[in-house]
Amino acid sequence: MNRYKLLYNNAIYEELLNYGLNAVGCIFYAKDSGKICLVYRSQRVRKPHCWSSVGGKVEDGEELEEALRREVSEELQYDEKYELDKICEYKENSFKYTTYLAIVDHEFTPILNWENDDFIWINPFGKFPRPLHPGFEKSIQLIRDYIANL
Repeated sequence: MNRYKLLYNNAIYEELLNYGLNAVGCIFYAKDSGKICLVYRSQRVRKPHCWSSVGGKVEDGEELEEALRREVSEELQYDEKYELDKICEYKENSFKYTTYLAIVDHEFTPILNWENDDFIWINPFGKFPRPLHPGFEKSIQLIRDYIANL
């Protein structure tokens, strides 16, 4: 499956314009438990102290999935095999943030770097921890819809 929707959000563009014009992120989904993994952003990143997805800037010359796999390796020290399905893109002017679902067979315990202080595996159809990153919060329904159709 490679379905996605284009969404527009001025706040995301204005806040992340200096971060990079192209960014990517993912939510891990464990097939055995049906849960997703969120990370709690540390005080050393933009929009700290909130739950979100893993991700970051796409470097010059990188493809989206290549950048995402690099970010996952950096932030979670996770280099095992996983499938990537595109869920959505947020676009505004020249800024784009692409969100993927990273599908794994089983939940795993990430080894977090300085960008995140904690992680949690939760039911995507239940209550989400608070506070949530504002950009991530806007994608929750798309994530739920996508998982419901797996």
